[in-house]
Amino acid sequence: MEGLLSFLFCVGVVVFLAKLFSNASQKLPKNNRPVPIPKPPQVKEEDSKIYPFKKKQYLMTQTEYKFFKVLQEIIKDQYVIIPQVALSRIIEVKNALERYGSDSWYSNFNRINKKSVDYVIFDKVYLSPLLVIELDDYSHNSFSRQKRDDFLDGALKAAGLNILHIRPEYNYDTVELGQEIFSQLKVG
Repeated sequence: MEGLLSFLFCVGVVVFLAKLFSNASQKLPKNNRPVPIPKPPQVKEEDSKIYPFKKKQYLMTQTEYKFFKVLQEIIKDQYVIIPQVALSRIIEVKNALERYGSDSWYSNFNRINKKSVDYVIFDKVYLSPLLVIELDDYSHNSFSRQKRDDFLDGALKAAGLNILHIRPEYNYDTVELGQEIFSQLKVG
């Protein structure tokens, strides 16, 4: 009886260790993003006709995600970094309370509505926006994108918010980038 209990105990330990090491040895895919675990809900055919939508796999491109990780390394826990922020969530039309609903208010609101910025660094206590960071990849070379960037720079400046444009790199100099970011945070 004692031998059987010892044997069962050993088998249990081996099974436990095998499960532990099999979970620990799971590797992230090449893009360093965790594999999604939850199963999506079953969608009825009639629902998919009414709502022709699907969940996006990722919030950011691989380049944006890589830069986000670099930002997290630089900022640590001093500030909050939020990616893909709607512009209308961090700036607003002046005198919004007095003119809300007027034609001029809607006209100006529509200029910032449906635009987003790559990253915003926020104050930890009040989540006040402090600095906008745009990762200027090749898409920013087009005329329409440059026009959008000019508008974005002007709107943010008028609202009293600094913007920092960064070109994507294979490896970022975190010391230099950190100095640039923190100097912008002190200016604001």
